[in-house]
Amino acid sequence: MNITKDLHYEREKPAMITLLKGEHAKAFVVGLLKDQVLAKHKTANSALLIVLEGTITFKMKSQVMLLNKHDVYSIPVDVEHEVIGIEEKNSFMIIKS
Repeated sequence: MNITKDLHYEREKPAMITLLKGEHAKAFVVGLLKDQVLAKHKTANSALLIVLEGTITFKMKSQVMLLNKHDVYSIPVDVEHEVIGIEEKNSFMIIKS
């Protein structure tokens, strides 16, 4: 698998590739086009976000963070958040345990 080749961006919805789906861990890549939104949601497990390409805005409560390529952020459990693509193509990996 090659993330760059296999991540198919679509205007209608965020792109997604599952890398690992196990009993104790999950890893996937999300792709967003410019101004595309990964709608508000929560995670029930510890999650680490790693920006692979582009720049994203991470919104949570009253906090807004700009995350660039190779930035890493630990997503808090049970806190509603959303992600918005800033550049033409943006991708990030989520690792949950």
